[in-house]
This record gives sequence, structure tokens and C-alpha cells, in this order.
Amino acid sequence: MKCLNRIEIQEFIDKEIEPSLMARNSDHIEKCEKCSSLYKEAVEDKGMINKLLGNSSQEKISIPPFKRSVFGKKRNRFGIVPLLTAAAVIVFIFLFRSNLEPVSEKIQPFFFCPAG
Repeated sequence: MKCLNRIEIQEFIDKEIEPSLMARNSDHIEKCEKCSSLYKEAVEDKGMINKLLGNSSQEKISIPPFKRSVFGKKRNRFGIVPLLTAAAVIVFIFLFRSNLEPVSEKIQPFFFCPAG
């Protein structure tokens, strides 16, 4: 049998697995040094959590599954910050022109090509 991970050991401690699997895991934990040390750590952690929460050891508590952090996700390179920076630069260009006269003619987009 392959070694158990921390989640499988926690399910074993909480008795959340099938009885046939419970017996196999129990035998493996007794024989495997790595799994027995993980088991002891998990039992100690659960005892500490129960103590901190004020639960007796007979009460069953539910520990939520681990979720990946938001910081681990890849961020979009083209977010709002570059957009706001470009807008600010354009505003400063129009506000601080050299001639300081108001623009009276209609401004055409740079891709406008007059016909003829």
C-alpha cells in the first residue's frame, strides 16, 4: 500500500472513510514510520484545535478543506492600472499644452482619413 497523505490521515481520524479502508489504513499506519508520524501530528493538531475551541474530545468538529490562495493565481497583465496611467498621461498632455489656448476646432481621431 502506498503512503497516506495528510488529508487521507485526517479522514481516517475523523472516520470519514469506508470500514474496509479504515482497517487497511490502520494496518499501514502501524507499519509505516512516515505515516505513523503524520498520524501522531494530526492527532496532536486536532487535540490542540479542540482545546483552543473549547470542545471536548468527544465532539466532532468539521475542519474545512484547504483552498488555494488568491495570491497563487496568475494575474492579468493588462489590468486597470495601465489603463488609468494612460488616461492620466493624456489628460496631462491636454491640460498642460504650450499655447494654453482653448481648442475650438473639432479633434479628429488619429485614424481618420478624409476622402478625396
